[in-house]
Amino acid sequence: MYAQDYDLRGLAEVCQKHGELSDFSDGLCTGFDNDRGQIYYDKFGKEVYVSQYESGGEAGYGIFSEGLMAVMNDGKHGYIDKSGNIVIPFIYDWTFDFKDGVAKVEKEGKKGIVDKNGKEIIACIYDDVIDFYKGIAIVSKDNKYGMIDKSGNTIFPFQPYSIDKLSEGIAWVNMGNSYEAIDMSGKVVVSPTGYADVRPFSEGLAFVEINNEGAFINTLGETVIKLPQNNGETIMRYSSFMNGIAIGIEKEKLVTIDKEGAKKVIGQYDDFEFYKGGSIIVRKGEKRGLIDKEGKILIPLIYDRISNSGEENLFIVERNGKSGLFDNHGKEVAPIVYSYISFFSEGLVYVSKDGKLGFVDKHGKSTFNP
Repeated sequence: MYAQDYDLRGLAEVCQKHGELSDFSDGLCTGFDNDRGQIYYDKFGKEVYVSQYESGGEAGYGIFSEGLMAVMNDGKHGYIDKSGNIVIPFIYDWTFDFKDGVAKVEKEGKKGIVDKNGKEIIACIYDDVIDFYKGIAIVSKDNKYGMIDKSGNTIFPFQPYSIDKLSEGIAWVNMGNSYEAIDMSGKVVVSPTGYADVRPFSEGLAFVEINNEGAFINTLGETVIKLPQNNGETIMRYSSFMNGIAIGIEKEKLVTIDKEGAKKVIGQYDDFEFYKGGSIIVRKGEKRGLIDKEGKILIPLIYDRISNSGEENLFIVERNGKSGLFDNHGKEVAPIVYSYISFFSEGLVYVSKDGKLGFVDKHGKSTFNP
């Protein structure tokens, strides 16, 4: 047996009351009632809160994130806590969910960042806030992009070149005909040298393409692994490094590459998708399956679709319009009977079956048969 912080029987009763429910966030899911409005339930099916406000936030149906929920009143947006107290007043034209203690907000067409006390740590003067990471923001204004700190000081000057999100403290700047990389101090760490394409840094390495050749470079811009051409063209299907290896297709063969550049052929497939758990979704023709990094087949290539479920070791499989759950050892966890499976959130996944909605846990137990 395993410990549970939820009750599928209680949730089954909630599912019968509503035609649609949200995923769980901050321990609550929400359903709409025409007479009472937005109703919030905990994982035991207990009603804990009824909102008097219209839904706000990026999800559109109102969810709590980090203890606060974006809501709307008389056309203006703000935030409330789980007791219904107004924490951030209704002064914004649009609001986004909180993440890592901050949220993006919009006022009079301009965007900024607020903390959970309502303090605008980045003033609403920018066309967009693309990223906010450890006190550093990548922003755009008047079709120019720059990097600022939380006091509004410019770290990297505004220029007409887009800046990607920070990854491992480094962001790529698209110079138009090349790329350069900058760190969180705004220092250029990889100078533009004609890169035609780049990927984010992962485990200290990033994939780049230059002169129709691929390579993995380090944060100093030095080539660590040079990748071959295939019939004169670089094959762009290389994953980022995860758990010490990257996956690539070379001359129609799937290979693993370690950080020393050592390669191993693990199969022949048309395409792949790689996940941190060490499992690889592969495609041959129109069918998909799952293999491990040694090439062992875990789930046979007989399925129309396989995708990540939100739980690292569980995968959504689809066949003939129905979906189920398999683990990364190829064991069926939930039968292929569902018309829709969402993504796991807080140990439960939202599903539909025969026109009815429900939840399934990561052991395959469901509200349809609790």
